[in-house]
Amino acid sequence: MEKFPHIHTVDASAGSGKTYKLALRYTILVLSSKSSCIKEILAITFTNKAAKEMKARILLWLKKIALDELEEKEKDLLKKSIGEDFFQIKKRAYQVLEEIINHYDYFQVNTIDSFMNVIVNASSFYLGLSPYFKIEEDYSFYLEKALDELIRNAGHNKDLKKIFERFLWHYLEIENQASWFPKRNILRLFSTLFTHSNLRGKNFTQLWKDEGIKESAEEIKCYLEEISCLNLSKRFLKSILNAKKETPLKALTKLANYFDKENEELSKDKKFPQVWKEFKEKVKLFCESFSLSRFNPYIEIFYEFLNIFEELKRQKDILFLEELNKKVKEITRSVFYPQYVYQYLALKFNHYLIDEFQDTSRLQWENLKPLIEEALSCGGSLFYVGDRKQSIYRFRAADVGLFDEVKKEFKEKV
Repeated sequence: MEKFPHIHTVDASAGSGKTYKLALRYTILVLSSKSSCIKEILAITFTNKAAKEMKARILLWLKKIALDELEEKEKDLLKKSIGEDFFQIKKRAYQVLEEIINHYDYFQVNTIDSFMNVIVNASSFYLGLSPYFKIEEDYSFYLEKALDELIRNAGHNKDLKKIFERFLWHYLEIENQASWFPKRNILRLFSTLFTHSNLRGKNFTQLWKDEGIKESAEEIKCYLEEISCLNLSKRFLKSILNAKKETPLKALTKLANYFDKENEELSKDKKFPQVWKEFKEKVKLFCESFSLSRFNPYIEIFYEFLNIFEELKRQKDILFLEELNKKVKEITRSVFYPQYVYQYLALKFNHYLIDEFQDTSRLQWENLKPLIEEALSCGGSLFYVGDRKQSIYRFRAADVGLFDEVKKEFKEKV
């Protein structure tokens, strides 16, 4: 028999029976308990089709056990895993099937999105949602409506008009667009920003201020001054002195060829390696800030657009499927987070089974993690299966690195 708490991982290639193993795992868990256990287990998949298939496989296992239709090697596997004779296992399978029929809601095999929906419903008051909010899948109509309203508002709001004009100027330059008013392309851009902010759980509202960039440029000049006073090679010193007369961007362009060279080639001064290292770090930060500041007009206009979009959602009392994980993130930091969920469900999950784990995003994992930690602290388990080589949801922020990271993170806790 197994000892709890524990974590099991199965990393296997396509066609090696990952779904079979997960269904068997569920069956062993539910048959190992002397009391009702189905309401303590949550199996998570990524598609409705996979969830239906998983349920069918679990029910088939239970049916074959109850009707004594298993092969001897399968019986031996169950006896070894559960630690009882087959007669008792068979009897228990019949009871579990009866329980599933009478309490089908306890039989929790869900998609990740449907489970996030449950969490949002459980925490609607905390999230400021009405008890009657609806989940919708297609948000394209509302995005277009919000853009139309933004354009109308810009017609009679001077500040908004300036923001819009600044955005259009940068957009036409950066995207190399020829059209005077490329509405369709702008709508596509806003749709992309909306999708990525939800997938990563981040808001594109941070602005890189000009003051910060100027301050960073001044720091670079100070470092150039300090470096020029050191014992440098003649050629390098000449480049530094010329760079000091230029704007930071031109100066860095001229010095770029020296960044990958060995310290000994540039200076024999003992202070040089540390100063040069700090200088390159400042240059990196400056270049990042300068590059990102080019997109300030995008962020400004997207912020105005989101305000209108959020108001449309509030009026219609809707939330989009795309937003579920980001919404859940808002409450995961609460110490009462697991209680919100379990109180709403009238269930408490002690065992989590996750299919196709390689397609889990970091945001999805961060939302599940507090619940799984709670389960493990109460003697529960985590079982996940997948194939790192077969991640098909990278475009939806799937993080293959989680496969090993999660196991390593929980190693000391179980």
